[in-house]
Amino acid sequence: MQLPKNGSNIIMREGGEIKVKFSLKELRARKNKTQKEVAEAVGVSETTYRDWEHRPGIIMLNNACKLAAYFGVGVDEIQV
Repeated sequence: MQLPKNGSNIIMREGGEIKVKFSLKELRARKNKTQKEVAEAVGVSETTYRDWEHRPGIIMLNNACKLAAYFGVGVDEIQV
């Protein structure tokens, strides 16, 4: 895994391990997808996905798993 080149990612130590967390916006930009495309891929409304990006908070585990699979990262790598 590459370490982030910008300051928008959070690096945390957990049990001596470095964890990098990526924002949904950054993950989406890396795939060059629109909010609508990601929302459709994970089965939620565009409004719901937009809220996740702009007002991070709690995302249900099943949706977090879908997002992680779509973006090719672990659930623990998504910054919410």
